[in-house]
Amino acid sequence: MQLTDGQVLEAYASDLTPHSHPSSHTTSPSPPILSPWITHGSKVTVFFSNKMSAPKQGYLYKSNTDQWSFIPGRAALHNNRNRPIPLLNFDAAAPTLIQQHIIAPNWLTTKSFMEQYNLAITTKTLARRIVLAGTASPDHLTDDTISQHLSDNPAGTLATIFKISASHLQSQHEPKLHEHYRLSPNHDKQIWDDSYREEYFGLHNDTNTWEYISEEEYQNLKTLLGRPLPTMPISKIKRDAAGNPIRAKYRIVVLGNLDPHNWSKSDCFAPVLSALELRILLAIATQFRVIPKQCDAIQAFCQTTLPPNERYVCTPPKGCPITPPKTYLLLKKTLYGLKRSPRHWYETAKKKALLQLNLEPCPNASCIFSGHILPDKPPL
Repeated sequence: MQLTDGQVLEAYASDLTPHSHPSSHTTSPSPPILSPWITHGSKVTVFFSNKMSAPKQGYLYKSNTDQWSFIPGRAALHNNRNRPIPLLNFDAAAPTLIQQHIIAPNWLTTKSFMEQYNLAITTKTLARRIVLAGTASPDHLTDDTISQHLSDNPAGTLATIFKISASHLQSQHEPKLHEHYRLSPNHDKQIWDDSYREEYFGLHNDTNTWEYISEEEYQNLKTLLGRPLPTMPISKIKRDAAGNPIRAKYRIVVLGNLDPHNWSKSDCFAPVLSALELRILLAIATQFRVIPKQCDAIQAFCQTTLPPNERYVCTPPKGCPITPPKTYLLLKKTLYGLKRSPRHWYETAKKKALLQLNLEPCPNASCIFSGHILPDKPPL
């Protein structure tokens, strides 16, 4: 902690608990009451976000000197040869570790842990794999290298997710995912790292487009879901009206051409504004002397929940450093590349936004909506 005069002090979690003033009449404080499941040999799942890339299953171990440790692995405790992880001041710190979802009873899968215990912490830890990629190959990322990197780089190394500027790109080449990891760390690599991170976590966290399932879970659902559809990241340098680069953008898409559903043309149809309709709108704006406005819906095609008869499972993009190993993406919402994504987006925008504003589609131009938004005001 940092004091007002700038001095920095270090303290254990147990040092932060209140203590009574010393007195000759006081007795030593009684030991804290631990949860019933915290015993020697208990099966637990532990996730130290500064040392682990994913939750680990293992056992609690209490030595003859009352020192606690965590032994990772599911082998029987007396046969487990994994290196114990010391749990300093565990008796006092245990309630905090439980409250912060760092330790949980029983053996939980990564999926169950993320669903029940703080997905945000897990996501940030997985994101650190990308940060590490600036100094190591994604193929060699281990818990030890992650721990070392985090100890050398204080909290805050993860950039805030927002639109990534392309103005500082030294090369105008739009790389593939496996290509940009070979770029120099001091070159354009960090920009494309941030761009991929923006897209991935926008889909994973903001829109909840997919959920992780393990290899075992996929095999159990294989007869219902069919073969997994591959995904791929597409990079793009967006430019302004003068042709200057303004944004480095990744888009994760699914290969919808491999969609096993036999959709008809009417199933996939989504109206698009024609050039004639656009010219009419501009002519109307000119007649009424108003300035046309435009807006952008972020990850528009990922706003619609998939209906029960449309279920897809995908493999993560090749070379993705965020998705845990042997993990599939079970789609919960539409994704770019699926044949019916444009149709779903049109229906969602119409029902949940435009119709709610009392705007109705024109009979002969389904992309043009008009109506009275404000009372006693001209129609829009």
